[in-house]
Amino acid sequence: MHVFITTYGGAHVALAVPLIRELERRGHRLSVLALTTAGPACARQGIAHRRPLEFAELTHPLVQRLGRRLLERHHTDGIGLSVDESIAYLGESYRELVEDLGERPADERYAAQGLNAFFPVRFLTRVLRSIAPEVVVATDSPRMERAALHAARRLGIPSLCAVSSFPDIGMHYLRQPEHGDVVCVYSDKVRRQFLEVGRDPACIVVTGNPAWDSLADPAPRAARAAARAERGLTDDDVVVLWAEQPEPGNEELPRRVRYELNRICRENPGWRLLVRLHPSSTDPAKEWIPAGALISPRTEPLLSALHVADVVVTLTSTVGYEALLLDKPAVIAAISRFSHLVDYSAEEGALVIGALEELPEAIRTVATDTPTARTLRQNRARLPQAGGAAGRMADCIEGLPVRERMVSGAPVHVESQDG
Repeated sequence: MHVFITTYGGAHVALAVPLIRELERRGHRLSVLALTTAGPACARQGIAHRRPLEFAELTHPLVQRLGRRLLERHHTDGIGLSVDESIAYLGESYRELVEDLGERPADERYAAQGLNAFFPVRFLTRVLRSIAPEVVVATDSPRMERAALHAARRLGIPSLCAVSSFPDIGMHYLRQPEHGDVVCVYSDKVRRQFLEVGRDPACIVVTGNPAWDSLADPAPRAARAAARAERGLTDDDVVVLWAEQPEPGNEELPRRVRYELNRICRENPGWRLLVRLHPSSTDPAKEWIPAGALISPRTEPLLSALHVADVVVTLTSTVGYEALLLDKPAVIAAISRFSHLVDYSAEEGALVIGALEELPEAIRTVATDTPTARTLRQNRARLPQAGGAAGRMADCIEGLPVRERMVSGAPVHVESQDG
């Protein structure tokens, strides 16, 4: 079977990599379209992939003009993307919006929605016509991943959407029947959320998240002592891992939390801060890491940093959920404008707080043997066990009704769709 997989970076490519490995093991032919920082991530893993730049009309005047207009705001140095790659990705996306709406309405939509205004279905249709896969797979991101699934529907290619994180943030498009003939989710709770918005129960399959399969690996857990010793940590040190994500519209918020956590750790003997910057959106060369804090570089597997930690703190990152699956205490600071779109609660074993001022007591509560810590630990024990998700998701892909060849012929005209 020829499987097309497209993914963005961060948690999305983390899901895709073990799925790709499983499909390769089963002998399938793969075409991977790596979007933005998924490219460097695939390169580090030795996964053959293609980039939007290969399919873009880079000399088209709209692509050049519009792509360059967005470079200053959306191109980040130091994360492995060339300027031409950014122009291709941004320019093709904006070009399609302009062609659909006209330039002034397109500018207004971009001003209101940012990159989420982009839905380049015709570009992805062109990509799929060129590659001619039998199955299309994408994770749950908007923009090009979403466009790939809609293009597959219009071309008659079976498709699968793999949900990598909390669905609420994208449910306005994930609920659409065009968004994957099959949707793979990581828990029964998430499946219920899809059923509540009207998705066909036969299409929603609980597989787990392949990104979390490695959590079942005993080797990193066994290496915890050595990994801590390499950082000069003792058994008595309480390591607080800050899993940072960018905050669109409030770029200083993650930095403020980082600074506050460092201050807290410095004021509590035996507490050490371990900073994990977002690998897809943050140039580490431009970020200030407070004196005394430890750093988990992007080259270090996240799992290693999680095992080193005793407590994980985040705002909206799914790293908090990974910590819970590892039976690590997680403190969720619900101070982001996106906090209502993530689904952390005491039910899953997380401690949710509403203000930075609550951080010291929250960390102390979960890091010691308090009644609250015991209750949260019991709740974490009821979470589904990690492992085997890549195999279950591959089974779903193999179960899709494959056509011999995709639709070919004249270009398909696709109307722009609002989310």
